[in-house]
Amino acid sequence: MSSAIYKLLPFLLLAGCTETLQQVNRDLSSINRGLANAAGAPRAPKPAGGAPDLAPISARQLEQIDAALRVKEQNPAIAQAIIEAAPVIRDFIKINACLTGYNGTFLNAYLAPGRSESSFGYLGAPMPQMRYHDKSTCVTVLRFGGWTMPARNAIQFEVVYQAEDSGETLKSYHELRRQPGNDWLFYR
Repeated sequence: MSSAIYKLLPFLLLAGCTETLQQVNRDLSSINRGLANAAGAPRAPKPAGGAPDLAPISARQLEQIDAALRVKEQNPAIAQAIIEAAPVIRDFIKINACLTGYNGTFLNAYLAPGRSESSFGYLGAPMPQMRYHDKSTCVTVLRFGGWTMPARNAIQFEVVYQAEDSGETLKSYHELRRQPGNDWLFYR
């Protein structure tokens, strides 16, 4: 008789496992239905600047940057340095004005060798510091100023940003250095 139990034991265990497997299958089906419903639910749109950390910039804001870079500098050496560095300044400031958070990696192409920003902790962007500004649009550059040339291969300046919706303003300071190949790159 005990040999008959041993022969039936695998079938009895399998019957118990079958019920457990059927319950697991029902539970997984329920989870899959929940995931399918969540996948079909509307999601918050990503900002339209290409990357989720960048807001889109308007044509008018780009024109404002270009106009602000056309400064009437009295010092001919500074005026020449501004003309030479303007394309790099424009591109850097355009990105900086549109950063919605603390990811500074978008600026690394404009930084001097040995300098880099990480994907977290960049504190130079104006938008994260503006409490009332809608982060779905870039801030506007009001003006550049305070141009100085502490060395023949370095220029410093300040830029004033303004959030058009809230009126908040922020001023930041930058320095570029001319590289051995004559390219101007941001040092700070």
